Amino acid sequence: MPPPPVDRARRDGCDRLPGVPQNPPAGSLVIVDTFQDSWDKADHGNIGTYAAKEHGFRGKVFAENIGPDNPQYPRDFEARDLLRLGPQDPATTRQAVRDIARFRSADLLNDVSGDLNKLKGKGLHDSAVNVSYGVTPVRVADNIVQDVFNGTHPGSVNQNLSQNIFSAYKIDQSKLHSQDPKVAGPELKRLHDAVLQDTRAGFNHPEVKQAQKRYDQSVRDLQAQHNSVVVSAGNDQATPLLWKKESKGYATQTVASDFHNPLANSEVTTVGATSWTRGAGGLQEKLASYSNLDPTVDVYASGSVATGRDVNRKTVGGTSFSAPRVAGALATLHGNHPGASAGQMRNLMNNRLTHEVPGAGAPVLDFHAAEEYMRKGTF
Repeated sequence: MPPPPVDRARRDGCDRLPGVPQNPPAGSLVIVDTFQDSWDKADHGNIGTYAAKEHGFRGKVFAENIGPDNPQYPRDFEARDLLRLGPQDPATTRQAVRDIARFRSADLLNDVSGDLNKLKGKGLHDSAVNVSYGVTPVRVADNIVQDVFNGTHPGSVNQNLSQNIFSAYKIDQSKLHSQDPKVAGPELKRLHDAVLQDTRAGFNHPEVKQAQKRYDQSVRDLQAQHNSVVVSAGNDQATPLLWKKESKGYATQTVASDFHNPLANSEVTTVGATSWTRGAGGLQEKLASYSNLDPTVDVYASGSVATGRDVNRKTVGGTSFSAPRVAGALATLHGNHPGASAGQMRNLMNNRLTHEVPGAGAPVLDFHAAEEYMRKGTF
């Protein structure tokens, strides 16, 4: 039996990735991510790198730590901490919720803009950059609601936060904890609805719009040097279904922008995820239930780490790991076609290295065709 995928990632040395040098060679793959140990025994950047190598990428891989070299205490943490300090008036609480969403989205855009500008300055050319990061209104709302319920546990640091949220949104705790689903369900739905409404407002703040413009320009500048920027779509699509289940069948209404990662603009290559299941006809590829169905998704790829086939066993998976597979294919294409644009390489990849999966609505990277091309360097 093979070792767990995270152990294989560590064994293969992905946690010793070199930083990006000046004038990296054509065909390089840059992983913009975090590179430190975490609860699952391998960091996010390691697993993404391993996914690209597992898929056959043979070129140089470099690490670029996401964000500034000397990061400050995150602004969204400061906004959350305000709710933990003690009782706040409803207006302050709702503003803090909007600020959490605003800061998370604006700061992410600014962090990645800085990383892309740094890579441009280092002369990256004819290569690909993978950014497996993102944030959406649904994700922020879900994180806040989880903090609220953690705060109902004795001794939790979120006790004040919970009380502030309940007060600001006029949530009746007795109804929320009722054994009658017709009483508890609508009250939980009201909580989800209210928090989501304010996280949407945070994403629409003028600061986020300005950060988006800077990011869009950074993408254009780097891709003008014949590079492709690849971004993961996100893993939030199933969250409202979980909310509905928790709310005893009462569903929160969402819109497409609730699942939009602001890094996924019209110029990057945005990647969704597929998964593999074993059925009567053998292994079958289908859209992963968690993968965001954002209209900006350009291509899908397997999000399951280890063999690319999720045969109903516990593995690491997500669009974070489908994206570097696409980035590896694009880096190889750029290395073999110097001077080509991101759009040209994406079209070539779609024409030669993808197949169709029912319901996808976009090309799906063919695991075996892409692996063969990256190992051989020719079609």
